Amino acid sequence: MEDNVKISGLPPGQMGPGRIDRSENLSRPKERQEPPEAASSPAVDNVQLSSRARELSRVKEVIAQSEADFRPEKVAPLQAQVAQGRYHVEGEQVANSLLQSFLQESQLLRS
Repeated sequence: MEDNVKISGLPPGQMGPGRIDRSENLSRPKERQEPPEAASSPAVDNVQLSSRARELSRVKEVIAQSEADFRPEKVAPLQAQVAQGRYHVEGEQVANSLLQSFLQESQLLRS
């Protein structure tokens, strides 16, 4: 394509119907630049957690605490009794213990 276009009969800057004046130097638009104050200020991120996310975070903390309470010196003898068939427990005691643990954890989650 030829860069120089010459339209005879019309002076530069004037166009006739359906004609394009290419006598002026056309350049590409400059890229948009950020204002200097925007470029120098650090970006700030905001995070908002839903109530569900906060609840899950508390559950995670409770689980981490219960894992810290694990005492292998108490578990090992019980495992041996179970393996030998000598460990027996009342179902009511298990149910009461589970209920107590559940109630304690649910109170922790509410606070």
